[in-house]
This record gives sequence, C-alpha cells and structure tokens, in this order.
Amino acid sequence: MVATGTSGMFGDSTRYAVMAVSILCLTVIISNSLALNFTIICMSDGNPNSTYAYSEDQKGWLFSATAMGTLIGTIPISTLTTVLGMRITFCGYCVVSAVATLLVPLAANFGFGWVFTMRVLQGTAVAMSFPALGSVTA
Repeated sequence: MVATGTSGMFGDSTRYAVMAVSILCLTVIISNSLALNFTIICMSDGNPNSTYAYSEDQKGWLFSATAMGTLIGTIPISTLTTVLGMRITFCGYCVVSAVATLLVPLAANFGFGWVFTMRVLQGTAVAMSFPALGSVTA
C-alpha cells in the first residue's frame, strides 16, 4: 500500500528540497576553492606595471594547494562519518571551508605561507564534497 498524504513542510517534495540545499552547499565549497584562481591576477604589489606579488613558482604552489588539502582531508572522512555522522561531518568541513576563505585576504597580508595554509584548508573541505554527494543521492 502506498501512502499518498502529504507530510512535513515540503509535502512529498522533501527530497527535492534536500537536493537543492545540498547542491547549493557543494557549489559553495567548490567555489571557495576556485575563487583564488580568478582573483590572483588582482593581487599585485601596487607598482604601475602590475606585476604579481607572488612568483610563478608560488602561484603554482597556491593552485596545487587545494589538491594537497583534498588528499589530506580524505584521510579522516571515513572515521569522522562513522563516529559523528554525515551531517555533522559535512557541516564541520563546510565551516573549515568558510573560515579558510574568509581568512585568505587577511593571510595575504602576512605572506605566502599563510595563504598556502588557507588554500590547503580549502582543499580539505573539497574532499568532503564527493562523499556528501554520494550520501545525498543514495
């Protein structure tokens, strides 16, 4: 027998609301890690010929820092989701992404090492996007 009554705030469309919120959250996590790729061209040292504040090697490290963070962030995911559950783990990784993204402009004032650290933290949050996507669609 199939229940046809509506229940909850969204009625029979709760799964669509969950999917929409999940897509929004995953989009924010990925866009946080991609933001520096587009804004690094604006990070100049203020001289008229608009040279970058970072060398080509440093920019390469900043671009690949998110991949390093993704590798690092993948390690504790299975343990955290087992102990805390997917929802709390996903929220925790989202907070890490948000804080790291908010601190990138401040870190740029303190030097390359700080920006690199924030980029690695952004990458750790990207690691959570794939298990979260699998959890939502399952």
